Amino acid sequence: MSTTSTNSLESKLLAFFKDMAFAKENNNYESDRGKFVFHMTDWQEELGSLLRLFSSPDDYDQDQANQVMQALFYHVLPHLNAAAEIYDDAAELYKMHNKLPSS
Repeated sequence: MSTTSTNSLESKLLAFFKDMAFAKENNNYESDRGKFVFHMTDWQEELGSLLRLFSSPDDYDQDQANQVMQALFYHVLPHLNAAAEIYDDAAELYKMHNKLPSS
């Protein structure tokens, strides 16, 4: 990560991670913080594509929209899940709150 904006993002992500009590008590803190930043930044290109799709859906044909959504589900979400697992047990919290209301 070499650009100023990325370095700024990296420093903010590292500070966010450091502030989490779980991370401070983790025996693998040094290793985990690097993994956390990787999982939070590896999908920046897909984030840009998703923002463009949501901002201007008429600029995309269905195949292009499908590619953006597939990248979200197959690349972005696994990285976010991995970052959440490293950060804390956020995935379990999501499972508890991901119940659809009964019809």
